[in-house]
Amino acid sequence: MTKEQKFFNALKDLFVGAQVKGKSGYIKLMQARSHYYEEIVFPKLLEDIDRLLAPFPEYRQELLEQLYDFFSRYISPTGSICFYNPTQHDIALLFWKTHMLYYVKTDRLYNDLEVKLDGIKFFFDVSKLEHKKANEKQEFTYEFQEKIDDSTLIFEVTSRKTTSKNSLDDILCQLQEKGLEVEKKLIKRAIKMFEHQNEIDYFINKDAQYFLEEQFRLWFLQHLFSSSRDWTENGIKKLQVLKEIAFEIISSISRFENKLIQIWNKPKFVLNLSYVITLDRITARDMHLFHRLTNHPGIGPQVEEWQELGLVGDNFQVIDIINKKSHHHLPIDTKYFRDLEGEILSLFRLDEELDGWLIKSENYQALNTILPKFQDRVQVIYIDPPFNHEQDAGYHYSVKYNDATWITLLENRLQLAREILKKTGCIFVRCDYNGNMYVRLLMDQVFGPENFKNEIIVRRSGIQKAAKNKFLVATDSLFFYSKTEEGKPENIYEHRETNWLPFVHYPGPRKTKQNRIVFNYVLEPPPGRHWGLKQELIDKWAAKRWVRFRCRGCGYEHYDGEWKGCPKCGSQEFIPELKNPPKKIDSNWTNIQSYTQDPAFPTRNAEELLKRIIEATSTAGEIVMDFFLGSGTTTATAHKMGRKWIGVEMDDRFYTYLLPRMKKVLSGEQSGISKEVNWQGGGFFKYCELEQYENTLQSFYSSRV
Repeated sequence: MTKEQKFFNALKDLFVGAQVKGKSGYIKLMQARSHYYEEIVFPKLLEDIDRLLAPFPEYRQELLEQLYDFFSRYISPTGSICFYNPTQHDIALLFWKTHMLYYVKTDRLYNDLEVKLDGIKFFFDVSKLEHKKANEKQEFTYEFQEKIDDSTLIFEVTSRKTTSKNSLDDILCQLQEKGLEVEKKLIKRAIKMFEHQNEIDYFINKDAQYFLEEQFRLWFLQHLFSSSRDWTENGIKKLQVLKEIAFEIISSISRFENKLIQIWNKPKFVLNLSYVITLDRITARDMHLFHRLTNHPGIGPQVEEWQELGLVGDNFQVIDIINKKSHHHLPIDTKYFRDLEGEILSLFRLDEELDGWLIKSENYQALNTILPKFQDRVQVIYIDPPFNHEQDAGYHYSVKYNDATWITLLENRLQLAREILKKTGCIFVRCDYNGNMYVRLLMDQVFGPENFKNEIIVRRSGIQKAAKNKFLVATDSLFFYSKTEEGKPENIYEHRETNWLPFVHYPGPRKTKQNRIVFNYVLEPPPGRHWGLKQELIDKWAAKRWVRFRCRGCGYEHYDGEWKGCPKCGSQEFIPELKNPPKKIDSNWTNIQSYTQDPAFPTRNAEELLKRIIEATSTAGEIVMDFFLGSGTTTATAHKMGRKWIGVEMDDRFYTYLLPRMKKVLSGEQSGISKEVNWQGGGFFKYCELEQYENTLQSFYSSRV
């Protein structure tokens, strides 16, 4: 192979990205990029080089080396146009290197791999592997296929679709069924070596042409002032050729990258749309339709779902729906009643009467798709994104980002989130010690430092890992920002479990009236004193039973109604008391749980935490949003508190955990804050999947390869 052939192969590798096997839209993208290079870029590039170098053919090899030197700096192994391997520590440099990028995902570039251990060859075939669509954690199933002549064991690798685990014992059984004996530790080592392939980030440059041309000019200036520069007429013409060819390559790359931007930002199609509505909402509008539902073939699988959710017993009969009031809030899923779905929906004004929207999607795609409908409409956003550098346990997402990648991931999505917030809207972002310094600066950039409200400290839950040479980490941070200066929290209070205290009074008269009306009784302060509480606050606290008169004679406690003396002993002597007054909430929230212990979801946010956020920053009927929804605590809490809500989650536990949880909420389940807010049940929401970037790539490039 000549040096020129080596150069063009190297340039192709840069332009196309790493060649990986598998089944995904990204594979189609790689193939399409390869086709684009082979059929369009390479022929035109070769033609330009031949034409422009005709006067000085001796410059050819140097030109090719110079082109490679430049482009190798800015094209990653995935074909992304960016600074490769940005610095890990300087926050300004980190963001400067990634602010022009859309973050797509972090993935491992899995290829066929042969591993030889103790004389045994293991070959992992990834031809049927589906690469992950976004940033969910990826796990694999290994199926033994055959042993070929040279004693190589062939394993087919596929993405695991179910919750059942493909254990080492399962693999051993597969081998033993074929009469093969292999030590478990060898299989474990081979799999570990396969899974430890290069992890890489996928980005799309927002303006590849501007970025590369700007970087080329900087590189070109450095190149110009090198000590060996030839300043003859021919030397200057060679530099002009270098620039012209470089800009032609940049233009070719940019045309392809611009197509990716269009696909990335294209609003995505809605898939698998269904509605969940409680029976009481239907019976209140159309009893005839209710009876048709109970006699529909779909009622069978619907009852089975209720039984699986624990909403009804094994002996449940459809007739029980009418006879038992507790069943009036059973949730109907329209996927079981497709032919009646239109009639059900026609009973309601959907935009006004829907309580929530549950969306299975990568969150950038979801935010970008719903932006036209919800722009300037959401009052509160809470997100608990996967922490960068955090331990994997309990997460169903990739979490080991480098800092630059993590910042870009958040920045892309926070920009859209800001557009969705109302002028009075607020946002809370949870992070740990790995990300707090980055999040604060990033939020300052997106929302403005003037809209920073608080760094709220919340308590970590559960057993901490042993700390080496430091204190155990006991807290996380919530960064609280508003969209504009109009956004601000309401004053809310928390109870104190302490004794009651006499009404507070202070020395010195005031200009305002000193008497207070309590239980329709005129309460005068001692001479020369004034009451410490305003009348409005006493009325508010009395309504909450935080104010009482306690009889000096017998201790009778009077909480409401008119005071006419003690009904037990007739005494007129009493002590006016209030609860050691409820404390106004400040930025220290370590007195409440922030996570709820749940073996099925170890990082499940506590409803108590979300209640405080929602209560302080929204009113009934306003929209609450979480686009890193996880276990669904934000939507569950918002629904119980009478808010509308939007939840976005990409993980497959959307169907196995999140959707079932919301159906239980509608049924009136009594966990979390249910008793505190007197939650009884009822509701109406829709859920759907969105087409993903991966799917769009698959369909768009399938016909072009």
